[in-house]
Amino acid sequence: MREPAAGGSAREPVLDALRVLALAAVFVVNLGGYSVLPEGPVAPPQPAGSVLAELAVFVIAALFQGKGYPLLAFLFGYSFALSLRARRVANPVAHRRRRMARLLCVGVLHGSLIYAGDVLTIYAVCGFSLLAISRWRLKRLVTVLILLSVLAVGSTLVFVAAGLLGADGAGAALSPSLAAPASISTWLSLNAHLYASSTVGAIVFGLPAFLSLMLAGFIGGRLRWFSHPRWRPALHRCRGWALPLGVVANLLFALATLRWVQQAPEDVAVLSLLTWFIGPLLLAGLVPWCVLRWQTQSTPILRWLAPAGASTLTLYLSGSLVGLLFLSGAGMALAPGSAALLGASLAAWAGLVWILRSLAVRGVRMPLERWLAQP
Repeated sequence: MREPAAGGSAREPVLDALRVLALAAVFVVNLGGYSVLPEGPVAPPQPAGSVLAELAVFVIAALFQGKGYPLLAFLFGYSFALSLRARRVANPVAHRRRRMARLLCVGVLHGSLIYAGDVLTIYAVCGFSLLAISRWRLKRLVTVLILLSVLAVGSTLVFVAAGLLGADGAGAALSPSLAAPASISTWLSLNAHLYASSTVGAIVFGLPAFLSLMLAGFIGGRLRWFSHPRWRPALHRCRGWALPLGVVANLLFALATLRWVQQAPEDVAVLSLLTWFIGPLLLAGLVPWCVLRWQTQSTPILRWLAPAGASTLTLYLSGSLVGLLFLSGAGMALAPGSAALLGASLAAWAGLVWILRSLAVRGVRMPLERWLAQP
């Protein structure tokens, strides 16, 4: 998930801290929704009728669902722009092309063998697309961003409207759950089939949304939104209006999700498409807040997290391995309650972050990150 500046050029540590925070949301959502894959992404409160379980589902929808991947996509594009300015690489574009090819290989192996919800594959596809337009002038890139955003919003609204109008439960239980006990061969076949179908769907229908977030980050990286002093007033203004609006919108979304997942859990995936709007809305206020706090050195937790950002690809894959070992039908097939699973997901994230941070401050670089960075 990490996209450092190629060739070891200067990077912005706040990006690493934000990546680590974003992966907390990825852990919670991926592990919390494992029991309802492939029909997910939100599992009904377990045990049914438990106030604590309902509170856990509400917290997941309000604070985590739809926040991780949009932020990572934006940061991917931001770092992409920084990497193309590398001075220690003779041909930064060729270097990035090799990185995207390697990332694509990791994504295919990860998705087909470990976790069908892999996002690295579409990141690599978007990365190749960014390379194709990376030398365009800023004005032309902004025009493309507007067109992609309109397309993403329009297509998402069409899918939501069609899903809500046609929601009758007919689509329930179309496939066996990845959490249902099964032999390793059966589970691998089911996982690979789901990965292939979901990846094709994401590329065909979700590419405008992913690419628009990455392109916004790419433009931001080119303009140095998070480091150049001229953007500080804009960050203050963005935080001022987007943060309270995003909090209210996500609280309302969490209430709707809790009600929906209790009454029509088979159709909750339709409602989850709205996170493409309200997730980025919250992030538009939260990210400037974090950046401004970083600039004033008033948030020690961000600086503590930053070293682990050197290994976020390993962190992401480790989360998938946790799901495979403990929650999948090919593993232990555990079925903890909603609150316990939320706590365990955050504990797994925190434990892995602590390990990776400890290694990073000792100068240890993880093998996958080192391989991706090789010229």
